[in-house]
Amino acid sequence: MAKKGRVPLRLDIVGLIPDKFQACLENAHSLVESRTKGSVSEMQPIQGADQTYTKIAMIALDFQRAYGRAVEVRVFEKSPNKFFERVLKMRNSDEPNAPVFFVNGVRIFRGVPNSFSELDEAIENAFGKSR
Repeated sequence: MAKKGRVPLRLDIVGLIPDKFQACLENAHSLVESRTKGSVSEMQPIQGADQTYTKIAMIALDFQRAYGRAVEVRVFEKSPNKFFERVLKMRNSDEPNAPVFFVNGVRIFRGVPNSFSELDEAIENAFGKSR
């Protein structure tokens, strides 16, 4: 019999600069290592950093903590799918710079979540609660 394991999760965020996000993620990760209790996204943002990127990095770390280390977080400035990028621009011309979150290719959230809980609720709405 084959071993049953968790299906790996992929969190894709479209609309951020990857290098800038990675720097904020590393800063947030070092902050988490110094404080291990509580939700990461509820911690105070790092001074001097871009607040949006820092907030999303902390939410991404909470996502990894909640769903396990097998979570892959990928960040794209633009969607790798050129057709989807055009459709996204046409449909969302009122918020052109808002990031879009996908889990395993399914769009779950647009904009900056207030907390990990808001993103997690969007995931539950998209995939249903597991029992």
